[in-house]
Amino acid sequence: HPLGRVAPSRVDLGGVIEENVMVPTAPPPDELTGPSPPQESQDILQQAGTQQAGDATFPGTAATSYYPPDPDVAAGPTSLVEVVNSQFDIYSKTGSKLPGGNVFKTFFTSLDTTGQTLFDPRVVYDNVSSRFFMVVSSINRTTKQSFLFIAVSTSTNPASSWRTYKIDAQVVGSTRDVKYADRPQLGVNQSALFVTANEFTFGGSASYARLYTFSKKGLIAGTGALTHVSGPLYSLSSSGSHTNQFTVEPGHVLDTRTPTETMVNAYYGPAQTIILWRVVGAGGSTNPTITSRPVTVPSYKQFATDAPQKGTTTLVSVRTNQTRISSAAYRDGHVYTAMTTASSVAANGSAVRFYDIATGSNTATSQEFTSSSYWAYNPAVTPSLGNADLTLTFGFSGTNWYPSASYVQRLSGSWTTAAAMALGGGTVTDGRFGDYAGAAADPDGTHRYVIQEYGTGGSGAYDWRTSIMRK
Repeated sequence: HPLGRVAPSRVDLGGVIEENVMVPTAPPPDELTGPSPPQESQDILQQAGTQQAGDATFPGTAATSYYPPDPDVAAGPTSLVEVVNSQFDIYSKTGSKLPGGNVFKTFFTSLDTTGQTLFDPRVVYDNVSSRFFMVVSSINRTTKQSFLFIAVSTSTNPASSWRTYKIDAQVVGSTRDVKYADRPQLGVNQSALFVTANEFTFGGSASYARLYTFSKKGLIAGTGALTHVSGPLYSLSSSGSHTNQFTVEPGHVLDTRTPTETMVNAYYGPAQTIILWRVVGAGGSTNPTITSRPVTVPSYKQFATDAPQKGTTTLVSVRTNQTRISSAAYRDGHVYTAMTTASSVAANGSAVRFYDIATGSNTATSQEFTSSSYWAYNPAVTPSLGNADLTLTFGFSGTNWYPSASYVQRLSGSWTTAAAMALGGGTVTDGRFGDYAGAAADPDGTHRYVIQEYGTGGSGAYDWRTSIMRK
């Protein structure tokens, strides 16, 4: 069972939960009309044997007893916060590990974590409030409880104190919805913190996505937190059936002039549509207004098999996250996002699709990163705070490559050649790869950080590590 299967010193945080996601019907024909914007394709890893140097590339958290890591990263003025499935760690911007990190069960112990399994952490640094925010899901299968644990730093220094909150994820207004919140996504804008989650029954069946909004001011001051819990997001959308409103990714709004929040999700495929969400008025005393509209993109679809890896017939489990948006950032009228889809050049292979969505014109351009020899998956992307240059990370593997970490840049509108940032040293022994990677803009306005996992071939659960790169 995904959150209960225990191997020696090992807890599986994936598996059945993600594999039971609903497979939706195709979107209505009227949403598939109109010309598709041009799409480009780039052969990934033209320099796969070299580790292209960024400003700094360094190893992150080494394998814990939890797998997969599901890493994320946030950049503050002087330090980084990395989260993985069991803990968070603090690093300098040149890779030195700093004191102040903690195991989540211990970090949130004052809120009573008894019987709870904490998993799927996300982290973001907010330039408006100068605070780090974290969210971690939890589940207790015995009592059928589900909580969201929220933390906000009291300063720009994540090694100092934090305010912590425990939110009952099953309370919706005056009713209780006995499901659990899986794979939370985290976004922030001027006034509010946004957490979306996929809601599952305790039997492991996917139901729908939900949005939780929090007042930033209340979280920081300790005077209040949760301001609104939405109904199932499909009920608020005119775009397709409820099965097409899953894994809705709230954007990190880098443009401080924008008071709204933009979210995005993709159909499970095959499709030509991405859904763009707009949330207005969140974080206050009244409920926000939530609307959505379809954006036509080049057609995408699912792939049939998981990814091969060197040295074993065990495949890397990446299909469960295909055609799911895995990161999003908003800046100056553009949403930058990415997901894993079927490759356009490799039969049954996977590729990474990047999208640049212009919210004003409701149009999108697309870039595919693929190869006939390698499988690409698990992307995360961010632009800089001060300009539209961006960094995209993704994992890759093939029959001649262990699971590895790669990155590519878009500089002054042109893509660089994709290259490895950390070559894998061994297999992911049970094949379970993470659900997401992370990307963050540096408050200095120029630099960007990405984090990705890769295989090390260690024994038991100790077969992964994370790599962080600054560019």
